Amino acid sequence: MTARCFIRCFFLLPFIGFTTCFGQAWQQKAVFPGLARDDGIAFTVGNYGYFGTGFAVGFQLMNDFYRYDPATDSWLQLNNFSGTARQYACGFSIGQKGYLFGGIDGSGSSLNDLWEYDPASDGWVQKDSLPSNGRRGSVAFVINGKAYICCGCDGATCMDELWEYNPANDQWVQKNSFPATALFRATSFAIGNKGYVGTGGSTTQLHNDFYEYNPATDQWTSIASFPGSPRFYATAFAGNSSGFVLTGIDSANVYYNDVWRYDTSSNQWTQLASMPTVSRKGSSAFVVQNKAYVTCGIDSANNRLNDLWSVDSIMHVNSAGIENNFSVYPNPFANRFYVSARNNFSNKKYLAEIFSVSGQKLIDAAFYSSTTFDVKSLGSGAFVLKISDEKRNVIHSQIILGMAMKE
Repeated sequence: MTARCFIRCFFLLPFIGFTTCFGQAWQQKAVFPGLARDDGIAFTVGNYGYFGTGFAVGFQLMNDFYRYDPATDSWLQLNNFSGTARQYACGFSIGQKGYLFGGIDGSGSSLNDLWEYDPASDGWVQKDSLPSNGRRGSVAFVINGKAYICCGCDGATCMDELWEYNPANDQWVQKNSFPATALFRATSFAIGNKGYVGTGGSTTQLHNDFYEYNPATDQWTSIASFPGSPRFYATAFAGNSSGFVLTGIDSANVYYNDVWRYDTSSNQWTQLASMPTVSRKGSSAFVVQNKAYVTCGIDSANNRLNDLWSVDSIMHVNSAGIENNFSVYPNPFANRFYVSARNNFSNKKYLAEIFSVSGQKLIDAAFYSSTTFDVKSLGSGAFVLKISDEKRNVIHSQIILGMAMKE
């Protein structure tokens, strides 16, 4: 195939796939073995993800709990959660412990209890309850070993409170309230020393505004609004200095499977490739070793789900190579291409990895400042180049195009 022919054929493809998140490779994993459900809670401890509680098929509130092992793609049922079966709780982890806060029980009561899970003993211990009203649909984020619980509703009343929990002394401290409308089933994530809260529903409408919280100053700052449809029951996670918001439902009862990335450095949102599965709300997510896992939820036909999907949370790519930390040329390439570090990125060690569209790693190589890659074996097609520093932080990513040339 000639270079001219390849380029013409390539650009006849639906290009939106490349400009959103080419290389954000979703993979279906082992299905959740419990009853299909929505509105459970998830957290990560060590190399495992944990998931349980929620509202299951048959209209049952659940208190069962499970551990997922990415290394073996397998689930293990654990001891049941020791508190009341519930949904709309929120989960988080601090160090080697997992936590579950609040929610709603079978009597319709909103809860303010806090429970700590120890994987070493597979046991739950009740901790000091929140010294305020019970609430459901709160969000949580963790910064420097402390948890922050924000918003939530008690019946028809939603709260804008922010509370800090310190596991070292098992105490709660109230902080400056969320600066906008009190929210139910919003999304949250933590990046570095900041927490982020946005989307969600209030008593009158759904929202897409987003805010950053700085614990050092106890101050909130408005950031770029979420550009997707205002929604609640969405899911969020963080990876490699980015936050991700996906799925959910809007005021017209439209369900979503879209995925959005928030970049703290540019204060911008970018739409990525959608999840390759049914749209849903009420899913849960956890992140293990830079891969995010999204499980369960409920679809627009009221089918509760038990599937599990994984995605590399650090492979945020677009066709322009937005990081611009390296020169990559020629692109398109035939048998080889060159990588050269720009400005302050020279004289350092890096790892370059090339992935297929489906996310399979094809080539990796360590280099200093600049290098030449012999890639005759790749042939024609589109690939994802990802460059990481010595701490495995991704500092450059872009699409590269291969052309098979006749000898």
